[in-house]
Amino acid sequence: MFRRLCSSRMGSGAPLLAWLSFALMLVVGPRSASALTIDINQFSLFLWSPSNDTSINGTSSLQQDIIIGPHNLSGGPFSDFLAQGFSVSVTNGLNANNLGTISVIIGNPTGTTFAPANLIALLDADIVTTPGATDNNLDSAIGTHHGSATAFQVDNPFGSLLGNILAGTLDNTNHIGAGPDDVTLALLYSLGGGLGANQQLNAVFSLTNFDNGGLHQLREGTDLFFNGAVVQSNLPPGPVPTPEPATLLLLGTGAGLSAVARLRRKLSAARIAE
Repeated sequence: MFRRLCSSRMGSGAPLLAWLSFALMLVVGPRSASALTIDINQFSLFLWSPSNDTSINGTSSLQQDIIIGPHNLSGGPFSDFLAQGFSVSVTNGLNANNLGTISVIIGNPTGTTFAPANLIALLDADIVTTPGATDNNLDSAIGTHHGSATAFQVDNPFGSLLGNILAGTLDNTNHIGAGPDDVTLALLYSLGGGLGANQQLNAVFSLTNFDNGGLHQLREGTDLFFNGAVVQSNLPPGPVPTPEPATLLLLGTGAGLSAVARLRRKLSAARIAE
């Protein structure tokens, strides 16, 4: 486990991500079947930095949606990282039960250093009776373990979470406890020195039904643990990587977002902050 964000001069993020995946979760081993199922409404990354182009979405916190489900609260999909000029590569290793790892490489081929900077991972998952069911307000969240993350927050999506994310922070509080409630999990990674020119972030996030040292969401004997690790390295030499088809499929058509969608997100943020 990384106890803090580390720097590396590795030329490629692929071996590093493989090692991180192994360190976080050797394998999603077989577990007893459950009557409940795990839905993912939203898995998104946010990069906060005062160096970000605020004309992209009106804030200093860029949003890159990795997985968007039918019941997500922010609209989208949004692809602010691409609009800023970053490259994004996603490997979705989740199985049919939405357990496994998600690996993301974020490259900064621009000549700008984004400092200070924080990367925030938001997971809005529901433990429900059947896939797509609306009985999504019955979960609990136990403990405050958050692995190598600098900060965390466990909250109702209508709580202070989104407002904190837009400010580039989390409050290190589990606002749910025994619940039951609608649970959203978030992890923050402080980027020492920011995201430099020609650097990349290598991130891997683990979703398991056994304790992986991260945040814990549960309902009636069904468990979801969320953990992650982020390290920095130099961009490999050569052309700037472009998103692969699998990445584009995950991201949807965020590059063509309308002003109406942006306004909807801002209104949602204002409502949540109240």
